[in-house]
Amino acid sequence: MTHTFLYSTNELFPLFSFYHVLLLTFFFGAAVWMIRHADFIRQPKASRAIRLTLIITIIAQQFMLYGWYYANGAFDVHDALPLYPCRLSTLFVLLLLIRMNDKFFPVVFYWGIVGAVLAMLSPDTEGIGFPNIMFIQFFLGHGALLLGTVFLAITSNYRPTFKGLRTTYFFSFIYFVAMLALNQSIGSNYAYLSTLPPSPFLEGLPAFPIYVPFLLMTMFLLFYGIYAAHRAWYKRFAPEKLPISM
Repeated sequence: MTHTFLYSTNELFPLFSFYHVLLLTFFFGAAVWMIRHADFIRQPKASRAIRLTLIITIIAQQFMLYGWYYANGAFDVHDALPLYPCRLSTLFVLLLLIRMNDKFFPVVFYWGIVGAVLAMLSPDTEGIGFPNIMFIQFFLGHGALLLGTVFLAITSNYRPTFKGLRTTYFFSFIYFVAMLALNQSIGSNYAYLSTLPPSPFLEGLPAFPIYVPFLLMTMFLLFYGIYAAHRAWYKRFAPEKLPISM
């Protein structure tokens, strides 16, 4: 059984095949359910249970990920460090589940939602499918990232502000510059800033380094889209809850 989880070579399913859509429906549906039942999520008993479940899930996912690297002799600084946006965001969510920090949460909010959704729409599992643990940890981790971000937003009554968006832009810019420098220094591909991942959504982009500003611009536009959508929704359906601060 352990050998199957660590070394099976089944290929990843095609994008938007039945099993892919099934997984997307489960995780995206769970996020929508949490939003629609926010009052229930905020109840102390439910909140504690969900928080503990998310903490255990993320810790288990981390053991799966690095256990796979170790078992396959694949751990090296060029790929295995927790420096990809989603890996960083997952660790940030874990820390915020343990101890909330309202000042830093805006960064996690945008990174968590955009990163988890894009990753699950076009999964990068080294081409490995179920039941390999690399496949399992990928969807478990990104699902927990999405649901953890939504949970933290609900329980902290988070309302996106333009100040929070600016903070996210600043942090993201510093991060991408740092990863560009690191990638050039050690030959890595953190944040996919050296080589684009295989994805139909990225086809047609020019080669490195020309695609980098396009990638950053797309991410920043997605962040703004989330901010604008939230404000539009609250303005129409709950103007009394709209943040006074832009």
